[in-house]
Amino acid sequence: MVVLMCSRRILIGICVGLIATAFAIRTGFVLSGASSLITFVITPARMDCLAVGALLALLVRGPGDAGWRTTLSRRCFVVLGAALLTLAIPGKGLHWETPLNHTLGLSLVAMFFGAMLMWTYGAHDSSCIRRIFESRFMRTAGKYSYSMYIFHGPAGTLVKVFYDPTTAPLLFGSALPRTLAYGILAGLVTFTVAWITWHALEKRVLSYQKHFR
Repeated sequence: MVVLMCSRRILIGICVGLIATAFAIRTGFVLSGASSLITFVITPARMDCLAVGALLALLVRGPGDAGWRTTLSRRCFVVLGAALLTLAIPGKGLHWETPLNHTLGLSLVAMFFGAMLMWTYGAHDSSCIRRIFESRFMRTAGKYSYSMYIFHGPAGTLVKVFYDPTTAPLLFGSALPRTLAYGILAGLVTFTVAWITWHALEKRVLSYQKHFR
C-alpha cells in the first residue's frame, strides 16, 4: 500500500527513515538491557536491511545517467568497508553481541553490502567484481540462498550433535582448524538441504508465476 500510494521521492525518504529508525530501535534495546538475541532477530530492529534493498530498487530505476550511482556506490563500499574494519580490529572481530557492533555495526553491514550490490549492478561487464558475482559458484549460491538462509540454523545444530567445535581437540594448540571443519560440515549440510528443498518445493511453487503475469 505504501509503494502504491507514494511517489518515488517520498519512498526514498521512507527508506532512509526506516534505516535510521532501525538503528534507533537497536540502540534503545541495548541501552535498556534487552536480550541481544531479540534485538538481532525481530523485524523492527533489522528493517534497515530490507530498507536498503528497497532503496537500491528505487535508485536503479531513477532518471539520468547511472554512472554517478556506480561511482558513488564504489566509494561508499570503500568507506563503509574501512569503517567495519575499524570496528573489527579493537574487538578482534565483528561479533554481533557487542554493543557497538549490535547497533552501529549492523547498520554499516547492511549499507556495505548494499553499496557492493549497487556497484556490481552498474559495473562494466568485463570488470572484476562483475565477473566474480556472475561466476557459476555465485550464481549457484544465489539460486539456493533463500533455503540456505532458512535452514542454516537447524543444519548447524544437527552437525554439533556429531561434531562440536567447542569440545573437539585443538590442532597445534589452535582452535582455528576445528572451527573451519565445523563451518565446512555445516555448510555442506545446509547446501544439501537447500538443494533438496529447491527441487522438491521451491521451483514447483515458482512455476505458478506464469499464471500471474
